[in-house]
Amino acid sequence: MRRFGSKTRGRAPESHGGELNFSEATPAAQAQRNAQIERGWSLHASLFPLGVRKRVYGLAVPDDLDAKIERQVDAFLNGTPAALQCVASGSCAAPAKRRRG
Repeated sequence: MRRFGSKTRGRAPESHGGELNFSEATPAAQAQRNAQIERGWSLHASLFPLGVRKRVYGLAVPDDLDAKIERQVDAFLNGTPAALQCVASGSCAAPAKRRRG
């Protein structure tokens, strides 16, 4: 996995975070930068499978594909600033620990 990460570093999903930082006009601490990168990858991960379904497997994709992509991008653009603010303020809730049964 580390090798894959080194090959993809600096590519499109990571660069989305820099654009967000520029649009917000705030310097990013390392934790915020990492969160920006992860948000970019989450956008990529939400859209990439659609292309795989259609182009690789020949399966159907939603009829309203453009609308689906718009919703994903909208969620990314509108949700990311709030998520980054949470990271910057340190007020993000810690994930609940799983109980082993």
